[in-house]
Amino acid sequence: MKFKNLIVFFIAIVILHACKSTEEIQIEKIVAEYNIKFKSKDVLFLVPVGGCNPCIKDVINYLKRNPEYKAIIVGMGKKEINRFLNDSIYNNKNIIIDSKGNILKYNDLISSSPLVCYFKNNNFAKLQYINTENSEARYAELEKFLK
Repeated sequence: MKFKNLIVFFIAIVILHACKSTEEIQIEKIVAEYNIKFKSKDVLFLVPVGGCNPCIKDVINYLKRNPEYKAIIVGMGKKEINRFLNDSIYNNKNIIIDSKGNILKYNDLISSSPLVCYFKNNNFAKLQYINTENSEARYAELEKFLK
C-alpha cells in the first residue's frame, strides 16, 4: 500500500512539473542564474533596452521612483544601455545590468517590451508585458499585489 502511494505521489510531481509553461521555466532559470532572492511577495522587471523606446523609458522612470523593485536591464553593450540609465539605476543594489545580453537567449520570454514577473512565497505567480497603453494599469495592479 505504501509503495502504491509513493508511486502516485511521484506521478503527481512529474505531472505538475510538466505543466509549467515555457515562460515559467525560463524565468526560473533567470532567477537561478542571477541568484535572485525574493520577499514573500515581490516582482522582477525584465527590461530589454533594444526594444520599444517609449515603453523602456516609462519602466526605467518607474524603477527610478521605486528603487525597492528588482530588475534586470538587458542590452548588447554598455553604449546601448547607457542611453536609458543614470547613476540612480547603476547604484541601485536591486538592479542587475546585463550588458552582454545573457538573458536574451530566453527568446520565448524576452520581446521588445519590458515585462514584470510576480512572485509569491519565492514561487513564480505570473508575468505581464508592459507597453505604453497598459503601463498605468500594470503599475496599479503591481502595487495592489504587493500590499
